[in-house]
Amino acid sequence: MDNKKHLDLRLLEQFLVVCDTLSMTLAAERLRMSVPAVSQLVVRLERELGVVLFERNRYGLRLTPAAAELRDRARLLLSNEDETLDSLQGYRDCLIPQLRLHVLQSVATTLIPAIVAEFTDHVGTLNVKSGANATYLKEFLTGDLDMLISSDELSDVPGIEQYLLYEESLIGIVPVTVPQHQRRPDYLAGKLSFVRFMRGHGRQQIIENYLSDIELDPPHDIECSSPGPILELVSRGLGWTIATPFSIEYLEPLADKIAWMPLPGAVPSRKIYLLTHAGRYLDLPRHLAQQCCLALQATVDGWSRASGNEALVGAVRVAPATGSVTSRPVPGSHNARLRVAK
Repeated sequence: MDNKKHLDLRLLEQFLVVCDTLSMTLAAERLRMSVPAVSQLVVRLERELGVVLFERNRYGLRLTPAAAELRDRARLLLSNEDETLDSLQGYRDCLIPQLRLHVLQSVATTLIPAIVAEFTDHVGTLNVKSGANATYLKEFLTGDLDMLISSDELSDVPGIEQYLLYEESLIGIVPVTVPQHQRRPDYLAGKLSFVRFMRGHGRQQIIENYLSDIELDPPHDIECSSPGPILELVSRGLGWTIATPFSIEYLEPLADKIAWMPLPGAVPSRKIYLLTHAGRYLDLPRHLAQQCCLALQATVDGWSRASGNEALVGAVRVAPATGSVTSRPVPGSHNARLRVAK
């Protein structure tokens, strides 16, 4: 049998009025109760807790140490109750009042329309961020972001679900004027400037590791902080670069001025995931992962319809749109899965 005591929040609320007034008469007036009724609620609380809460004298009431402890904790409990009720208010109008999501910049153009379309009927306020943000992973892990599309792999973190969206390998990008037989990193390194993303960028570190593996250190290089200037330089015949397919996909107007170059050796790749907090959003993350995969595949299919894109298409492997999930549940938790009607 469970003999654990349970606190009555309404009784605590009345108790705080007695603490504030230190008078049965004043407390009765404020609570719109009789003085005997106020006295009885104090007696009831003392009996339930097994402690004395007030000293009574001709000047009124004085809090005992137990009452002072209960007063402080009761105020905290009631404050949390108010915050809880306020937080639930938004759920009366929609399934999720607010959703905060950060999207990897290289796929933002492709995926943000799919995200907005998926959540329109379920989310009150959708806050989608993209671009450079050194703190997005910390924000996600601390709960300041609800979902994350990223190359970070968190399958070992308890309470995190992750859905594989796609995997992409590095690919070389050269001016279309470079003859086919000259489209080799070792040849290009001595002829054109190598245009890099800024050092310290996550994607650039993968590229630097690859160049080290093939023992290539381009003697002339240029650093840019975003893909736009990089592709512009390549399209004008002023350099060559290495990138991931989706990081340059949205620069379609330059497509006829650049060419894709398969890279030699063991070419590294990266996987991109949809990450979310397990058990919080029903089946919406799975549905979103499916829609993202469909949007990604549609983009790759568009590439395949144009000639000369074989290397580009071959560098991307989109996950099946089945919403496969990897998760490690929080110890002792039971994450129920419910299906949301579409």
